[in-house]
Amino acid sequence: MKKNIKFSILSHHKKKEEIRLMDKLTRFNDRIEKLKKEKLKFQTQQAVLFRREAEKLFDDSFSPEIALAVLSDWRTATDAKKKEWAAKTHLFRPASLQHIRKKIETPAPEPDEK
Repeated sequence: MKKNIKFSILSHHKKKEEIRLMDKLTRFNDRIEKLKKEKLKFQTQQAVLFRREAEKLFDDSFSPEIALAVLSDWRTATDAKKKEWAAKTHLFRPASLQHIRKKIETPAPEPDEK
């Protein structure tokens, strides 16, 4: 009889531990999903910043295709060419970028649902 009680107690503790571990795993998975969503939101904000700045640089001749061509050129450019371009970054309106970043970082008020 004592063996059955000990086994029952051990079995009960084992089940509780399994449940605790499963809860912990669920919390980890939830956190991973939340971080993935935050990463996507951040990447979207960066894309919006890039597009706005590209629109300002190209004025009326802007198109997404031009922006993609520039990015493609960067990917295939030599290290020397990349260094040359990087040295010219001060020409691309840093004050304008800061203003845009502040706008995006400030959350817009959400409309009231009725």
